[in-house]
Amino acid sequence: MDDISRSTDYPSRAATPGLQAVFVYGTLLRGHRNHGWLAGARFLGRGCLGGAVLYDLGPFPMAVEMDGCFPVASPSASASPSSPTPSTENGVIHGEVYAVNEAQLGDLDRLEGVPRLYRRQRLVLLDGREVWVYLGRARQVRHVAPIPDGRWRGPRQSRGTRRSPVTPLALSGWLALGLGFMPSQVHADSRHDCQLWRGSSGSQRAIVGNRLGAEHLLTKDHKLAQTPTDQPVALYRRSDLERLCRGY
Repeated sequence: MDDISRSTDYPSRAATPGLQAVFVYGTLLRGHRNHGWLAGARFLGRGCLGGAVLYDLGPFPMAVEMDGCFPVASPSASASPSSPTPSTENGVIHGEVYAVNEAQLGDLDRLEGVPRLYRRQRLVLLDGREVWVYLGRARQVRHVAPIPDGRWRGPRQSRGTRRSPVTPLALSGWLALGLGFMPSQVHADSRHDCQLWRGSSGSQRAIVGNRLGAEHLLTKDHKLAQTPTDQPVALYRRSDLERLCRGY
């Protein structure tokens, strides 16, 4: 059973009849490639989700619960006053809140690959608002690095050469099933990571290599289900990473 399965998987009563509040923190944010999926949705302002860590998966981020810290919304109970308050820098995720109708919510579910890649769950933001949030599982992010300040600024490759949009749904097999994709072109913004990968060792080298592999959709050498949970493991072949970084 997943750590986050205690959250309810059905909507509670919305403030506006027929509409549901959804908290977004990645590619659905304003100015990012999937924001068009929120066309017609009402912007309800910015928000912060406590008790969570935001992880950098390359093309998109993933929010994961921090040790049972989530204030969970349910028809029979509200957030407990004794819920742990995040005390670390990466214990809060920053995002935006939108009011969507049932059809739009269904479209977002398909975009996010629910339930295989993400799970949609009803939670309470730090300001007390109840919202839907798309969450991942700890096992999906154990070999990638967190985003320390909890703010998604976009895939790093988007600052270099433009490429076709990649949706979470298209990558659901990569994350949830451990399937791979063919390598894509090297982007200039990967120069720093290539240099860091070459100069590092151990866990740091594995994390940097996994970030490079995810960004460039390299073929995995290991499936997530076959890797240990207590330490980072290099998911991509050294030869593929060397070929990717050639010239740097």
